[in-house]
Amino acid sequence: MKPRRPLRSLATRASLQVFILSLFCVIFVTTWQLIVEYRDEKDRVTDQMNGLKDSLTDVVARSLWIYDEDQLRTILHGLKSLDYVSHAQIEDNDLMRIRIGREVPDAIKISVPIYAPNKSQNKDLIGRLHIESNLSSLREKVLTRILSTFASNFVLIMLISAITIFIFQLQVTRPLNHLSQFAKKIQLSNSSLPPIHASASKGDEIAQVYHALAVMHGNIQADYQTILKAEEELKLYKNDLETLVEERTEKLNQTTKNLIDSSRKAGMAEVAIGVLHNIGNVLTGANVRVEKLKNRIDEDEVLINLRSGLNLLEEKRGNLDHYLKHDRRGEKLLDFLEASVEKLLNDHEELKETIRLQRLDLGTISSIINKQQEQAKFTGLVENIDFAACIDDVLSLYAHEINRQQILIEKDFEAEIIVTSDRHKILQIVGNLLSNAIQASSWAGWEQTREKRNARVISLSLKEELGTIIFAVRDTGIGISEEQKPYIFRYGYTTKKDGHGFGLHSSALDARLLGGSLQYASEGFETGSIFYLTLPLFKAPITKGFKSTPNAGIELS
Repeated sequence: MKPRRPLRSLATRASLQVFILSLFCVIFVTTWQLIVEYRDEKDRVTDQMNGLKDSLTDVVARSLWIYDEDQLRTILHGLKSLDYVSHAQIEDNDLMRIRIGREVPDAIKISVPIYAPNKSQNKDLIGRLHIESNLSSLREKVLTRILSTFASNFVLIMLISAITIFIFQLQVTRPLNHLSQFAKKIQLSNSSLPPIHASASKGDEIAQVYHALAVMHGNIQADYQTILKAEEELKLYKNDLETLVEERTEKLNQTTKNLIDSSRKAGMAEVAIGVLHNIGNVLTGANVRVEKLKNRIDEDEVLINLRSGLNLLEEKRGNLDHYLKHDRRGEKLLDFLEASVEKLLNDHEELKETIRLQRLDLGTISSIINKQQEQAKFTGLVENIDFAACIDDVLSLYAHEINRQQILIEKDFEAEIIVTSDRHKILQIVGNLLSNAIQASSWAGWEQTREKRNARVISLSLKEELGTIIFAVRDTGIGISEEQKPYIFRYGYTTKKDGHGFGLHSSALDARLLGGSLQYASEGFETGSIFYLTLPLFKAPITKGFKSTPNAGIELS
């Protein structure tokens, strides 16, 4: 942006200031002169009129005594011929008046009594002489002289201002212009300065500025050479740094890719571990029943006793009727056989129940495995998904653990919500959230009181809002302390003895890759927690990098 030019040159502004100051002084002096001269002129006229009074009294007295009207008019015309007399009047005692000129209110007025011309001591008043001088005429006369003086002074001021401007331009403005041109040539380059103007040799302040600029130019040239050298070094550093950044970026991208793969695999592994844990729980119950059945068969004496009774009957086959009716042992043998058969029938029913339970457990294991295999088929495939059905599939995987822990599941789902996304990632996220809720609800502290054992509730809600779906998992479990909150989504962070810290991290990562987010809320320890999964109804491809944030999962960047 070009600098704005001043409206006037320095010489013009300085001369204008001198002119204004001089004009103010002239106006002040002229006004003072006007007042003084007006006062002096007024005093002069007054003195002159008093002189007329003394010189005309006798002449007017003689003419008025004989009432020589022609002589009186001649006297009045003589008075009127004076430039300072504007009105004159002679009157006698009978109020006979002879006047000349026009009477005005703003005037210097003198009234002279006229006495009879006799030499006696007692003089008789025979009339009066009135003389007036118009002050307006007096002021006009004074003002004319003052204006003439003011015009002369004004011309003098203009002449002085012109001379001042010329001298100022010659002594200041022109050297400053040369100095400005000299300063403009100072720049970061290898060029030398033009020769210093002749005005710089006078030794005044402008010359000092010239020499200061020359020194500054020398310093700038030295700094310029230093900058050039530094720029060359920076170019070398820049090339090396760009190469290093490219190498580090490539390594970082590869590391990021490996981390994403590792996190995803870790999340899959954690879900698989949960599935295997459920299968293990089922197998544990089955093994316990099989072991009990084996021990019962090994320790069962019914068959041994039954074999002994049959052997005894075989021995008494020829005299069986007598033995059963008259022998004391024979009489009890039938009761013994009947009790043994009853015991065998009971054992048979228990065996059938055990086999039924074993078949149910095997069916549960088969169902869990089938569900896991069915989920694994959809990895990376974007399709239309019934979100509520996905939640039910995950619930079926954890049904055995939920029943074993006696956890109440509450569901609040809106009407059928269809999302277009990756089924496998959604199942992984929902599975991790449900698994964490189950584990939080079954922590050891809940075993302390009966009331807390009955308070195991996991609430699941699903709703659609502004083109997104919000899935919430709320538990009444251990909660999240303030110290734990910054690390909830951090890779490798876990509060479980057998945990790996992969589940929530990979879930947050998958949520961001699906275009959504994973967040949580908790009022603290022993207050439970709630996790919110927010996803768009239609998945958009995400290709950006990511970084971890403490409270909202994985942030893309």
